[in-house]
Amino acid sequence: HLKSKIVSDTFAEGMLDGHAVAISPADPDAVILAARMGLFRTADRGKSWQDMEMKRFSPVTYGRDVRVSPQDPKTIYAALSVSAASHDGGLYRSQDAGQTWRRFDKVQVHGTIMSVALHPTDPDQVYIGARYQGEVFGTQDGGKTWTALPLPGPVKDIYAVACG
Repeated sequence: HLKSKIVSDTFAEGMLDGHAVAISPADPDAVILAARMGLFRTADRGKSWQDMEMKRFSPVTYGRDVRVSPQDPKTIYAALSVSAASHDGGLYRSQDAGQTWRRFDKVQVHGTIMSVALHPTDPDQVYIGARYQGEVFGTQDGGKTWTALPLPGPVKDIYAVACG
C-alpha cells in the first residue's frame, strides 16, 4: 500500500517525497517524518522506519506537516490531506506521542493544508495554512472554535504559517 509512482519511474517515489520532520523531547530517539504516504517513525536513527498507519484514524493520510507542542512533548499535530493538489484535509492531534490521533480542527479547507503553527508559550493557539485560496485558520481556545483569517488581496498558495 506504500507504493506510489506519479512523476518518476520508481514505485519508491512516494517514500522519497518527505515534507516535514519532528522530534519530541518525550521520545528524543524517535523522529517522525511527514511524507506523501503518511507519517513514519524511526527510533534507530533512520535504519528502519515504521508506518504510523494514519489510515486507522483519518480518511486522508498525505502528510504535509508535523509539529510537536512546545508545552507538552507528548502532543503532536499533523496536517493531513488527500494529495498535494487536494481540496480537503484536516489537522490531527495526538496527545500520547503519536499512538492515537483525533481530528483537531473544525474547518473545511479548499486546498491542501500545508503548514501548522503552534504558539511558543500559549498551547491554546494553533494555526493552519492551506494552499490555493490563501486560507489561514486559527484557534485561540484550544480548538473549541476556529476563525478564518483572510489574507489581503490576491494572496494565495500558502506554504508556511508562523505565530508567536
